[in-house]
Amino acid sequence: MLEEIKKLLRITGTDHDDEINGLIDEAKADLELAGVKVLIDDNNIKRAIRVYCKANFGIENPDRDALNKSYEMIKGHLNKTVELGSWYVAGY
Repeated sequence: MLEEIKKLLRITGTDHDDEINGLIDEAKADLELAGVKVLIDDNNIKRAIRVYCKANFGIENPDRDALNKSYEMIKGHLNKTVELGSWYVAGY
């Protein structure tokens, strides 16, 4: 997932790997706290993690608010899908 996020953020090299890995872990933990079973091969989970990382990478991000709103919407959708017992998102 690290390389995918680095490509998304247009980052080369390894200078920011620790920060990006931390953001990936934060996104996973936040989704789990919301009751979402995090399956890394699920495209919806990947999308949520990508948006979370894009919103929270770097100090000055003019798109932060819009991206955070998008992340919260995705997380809410995933949470509701899990609550409804969706096989696809819950991974059962």
